[in-house]
Amino acid sequence: MLSAGPALAAPPDFGPNVVIFNPSQTATGINATLATLTNRGQEFGAGRSQIFFMPGTYGSAEGPTIPLPRPDSSVRRWAR
Repeated sequence: MLSAGPALAAPPDFGPNVVIFNPSQTATGINATLATLTNRGQEFGAGRSQIFFMPGTYGSAEGPTIPLPRPDSSVRRWAR
């Protein structure tokens, strides 16, 4: 008699403020999501988000997935 394998658990619900990216997502899609989150302006408010990347290789032959800061972003780039 064959028995059924273990039941697969439903993916956990981390809430609306948690975003989890995986390597199958495109750079364009990831950057669009990050831009949307940045535009909310909730860095320290109740609407702030947690962003996670699942293990894997992100990007493509055209280039890596690198979130690009907006021109008016407070992200500073340090020159060497």
